[in-house]
Amino acid sequence: MLINKMIRNLLTCPKFCFTILMLCFSFISRAQDVVKWEIRCEKISGKIYEIHFTPKVQDSWHIYSLGVSDGMNVPTSFSFEDNPIVTLKGGVIEIGLQQDFVQKIKMKKRTATVLKGTITFKACSNEQCLPPQTVEFKCEIGGISPIPQL
Repeated sequence: MLINKMIRNLLTCPKFCFTILMLCFSFISRAQDVVKWEIRCEKISGKIYEIHFTPKVQDSWHIYSLGVSDGMNVPTSFSFEDNPIVTLKGGVIEIGLQQDFVQKIKMKKRTATVLKGTITFKACSNEQCLPPQTVEFKCEIGGISPIPQL
């Protein structure tokens, strides 16, 4: 009875609710600030392009590579929306220690298009791991004419 009364008093206390709410918001905002993605499209030759996904990770934090599969950690993964003008060539590969992720593509015709998709990753420090995050991306690719604004 005493415990139930204490819990009821805590939950009705505005300061307690405000503190819990602020802790949740600070955790969510921190998760969004730890990793920023730089995405660039580079023409290699003819209709072949490379899409580079480079994470900019805060000091003392890291994200997991493509091959992590120990059950506890979440490997970085990429998903691409269907695009009738683009053919994916193989899978995403990871280059170097700075974790530059690269996807080769081939354009079916010389026209402008937008490649869209998502990146899923998990950021950790030596002290904690944040929940896995999924972020959307878009990359304007090739063509002779400019891409209309979406």
